[in-house]
Amino acid sequence: RCGTLLLSVKKFQSLEDTAMREGWAVYEYERVYLRGYCMSPGIQLRKEGDSLTLYVRLVLHKGDIDYALPWPFEHKIKQTIIHPKGGGERVSEVKPLCSLGFYAKPKAASNCPVSFTGRPLDVKVLISDGFLENDQLRAKWEVLL
Repeated sequence: RCGTLLLSVKKFQSLEDTAMREGWAVYEYERVYLRGYCMSPGIQLRKEGDSLTLYVRLVLHKGDIDYALPWPFEHKIKQTIIHPKGGGERVSEVKPLCSLGFYAKPKAASNCPVSFTGRPLDVKVLISDGFLENDQLRAKWEVLL
């Protein structure tokens, strides 16, 4: 019941272009089990004025052991953007608002996606600080106890 996943968001420039044109864009990872919960971790880019911000995104799916898990999902999520050359990291740690239905035990195949509004990261700063390499952004996604 591991709680950690390494993500590589490829074609990041395309994601940026979509967000600047449409107002938002998402990257959603495949379904994985973290701490027993079936989910798709991801990010959302949102256009705010002439800049972009990066938010933690989550979709909960029906899983094989949902009956044995506590609901609603209440774990903090820590997303760490990793510098490709060891030049530090940028961390967003967020906690679900359990009154929202996004975190309930899924009744359908999947709950609606949710982006956490707390602790967004400025995409321009990530780029200028060298966090992008070969058009990809690396992140570590942790579901904390």
